[in-house]
Amino acid sequence: MSLPSLATIEDLETRLGSAVSDEPQALALLRYASSLVRSYTGRTYIDEDGGLIDPLPDGVVEVTVEMVFRAATNPAGVTQDTAGPFT
Repeated sequence: MSLPSLATIEDLETRLGSAVSDEPQALALLRYASSLVRSYTGRTYIDEDGGLIDPLPDGVVEVTVEMVFRAATNPAGVTQDTAGPFT
């Protein structure tokens, strides 16, 4: 059984400030980021009915969205740029 994502497309669009252009990719990234959050915290955030607990703890949605935001806005994974002697 696949667990639900810890953030929604709407959460991501709010952070991006625009509509998601590739929804299937965004959903896959949200699932992946959710898996990383669950792995790190050791929690599923699932209630006894199989849905997300409500409300989620502070920061769970935000961290999940930020991981996807970073991947969407910096697909090359650039961490630093250098132009001549300037960084």
